[in-house]
Amino acid sequence: MLKKITLFFLWVSASTFSQCYNGFQIGDYHVVSIKSDGSLWGWGSSDIGQLSNTNLVNPTLFQIGTATDWLKVSTGPYNTFIIKNNGTLWAMGDGRYGLLGNGSTTTINPTLQQIGTATNWQKISASSDMTIGLKTDGTIWGWGQNDQYEMGNNTCCTNQLTPIQIGTANHWVDIETSRGASVFALKNDGTIWGWGLNLAGLLGNSTVMARSIPTQLNADTDWASIHVGAAHILALKTNGTLWSWGGGIWPNRR
Repeated sequence: MLKKITLFFLWVSASTFSQCYNGFQIGDYHVVSIKSDGSLWGWGSSDIGQLSNTNLVNPTLFQIGTATDWLKVSTGPYNTFIIKNNGTLWAMGDGRYGLLGNGSTTTINPTLQQIGTATNWQKISASSDMTIGLKTDGTIWGWGQNDQYEMGNNTCCTNQLTPIQIGTANHWVDIETSRGASVFALKNDGTIWGWGLNLAGLLGNSTVMARSIPTQLNADTDWASIHVGAAHILALKTNGTLWSWGGGIWPNRR
């Protein structure tokens, strides 16, 4: 059941960070950020290459590579995805199940590598099981594990090692993954869709059955944004109200 939430927010100044860094993305044990000059920085654990080395501990902030044309960064639990100004996608870290989309299932990948040749990536959302990408043409793509229909193409259960388009729609505007095997997406008509694992009713359709293809969660057409935890979802509507559903059986580590 969807629940309406009323929140009061306290604004806290963070000018010290905002002057240099364009936000921070946090994995399980690593943090990455892009500076205003387009350089990439990180700290934390990099034991399987998520920060371009295999050091268990990186206690101080350091620059990753020398490039200064990075645009947007996102993290999975143990990997990192970065989009350049030219729309290309790059990745490093955990490659199990094909999580990096580089055609391999090698676990440790400390070398930053380009994923495919596409030049129109807009956003990446990664979980411990799969990775979902949104392109500027409004299409969504997936790769990684597919044992819970994460690829949304009505097939199970072979790992997808390179990006594959999910469905044929080209008017998606946002994507989010749970920590595990659930995927959510918004269309430009304000509808919300989901597929994959339906743990704790995460897909919001009053059942716990997995969904093998993108399925509209309800008839509402005023969804504005979504954020997904381990087994719960928060969604904001265009009228400013906040809604939630799913379960609270695990702490949200994302």
